[in-house]
Amino acid sequence: MAALHRGRPALPGTGPGRRAARHRGAEPPSRIFRWDGTAFRPFQEIPSRWGYNWHAFTIGGRHFLAHADHVTPSRLYRWDGERFVVHQELAAEHGRAFASFSEGGAHYLLVGCLLSPSRLLRWNGERFAEHDVLDGLGAREFAVLRGERGLYVLRVNFILGTPADPTTALASQLYRWRDGRLEVVQEFPTTGGTDVAVFHDDDGPLVAVSNGLSADVRFAADTVVYRFTEPAE
Repeated sequence: MAALHRGRPALPGTGPGRRAARHRGAEPPSRIFRWDGTAFRPFQEIPSRWGYNWHAFTIGGRHFLAHADHVTPSRLYRWDGERFVVHQELAAEHGRAFASFSEGGAHYLLVGCLLSPSRLLRWNGERFAEHDVLDGLGAREFAVLRGERGLYVLRVNFILGTPADPTTALASQLYRWRDGRLEVVQEFPTTGGTDVAVFHDDDGPLVAVSNGLSADVRFAADTVVYRFTEPAE
């Protein structure tokens, strides 16, 4: 594929734009917009410094919104009928992504962090509590895939190391839900992985994985589409 080579980038949160924002002392909040019938209008501001992601889901008719931030805590917000209010903290720092699923009558939330362990939380009726910790660092995004014989989660990893010595060529993971835990069943290569999406054609599930950086830390990396084949029992 053709690509423009712009040289070696910094690690997330360390580039000149971030440094300039810190120097100015003006970190804009994250914002929620509401549709008014003709356009999306500003509705609510969420405190944030280096916001990365949102994830909306419902449990028992209650609406929740998770917000990931690299510097400040990633938090879960709850809709109270008028606005989103803080429900609980999900990660102290390094937040990147979320995924939610229900299995066996229980509700789970994955909290992905770049430089801290990613965790699987379980809903206890009032809030999420830690259920398991995923091995390894570098998480950037998750996707849930339901096969004919089980539930799977894809995890894409982004980058590790330091700004002076970054590593983008990492192994990302395919997990299968088994006996109340996520178990790694396959690893696949990514280079600065940024996103993962599941879609379907007539032959079954497909998985698209985007890579943001090459192994030599350049802006030249392919997006790869995988065919998902569920193993026989």
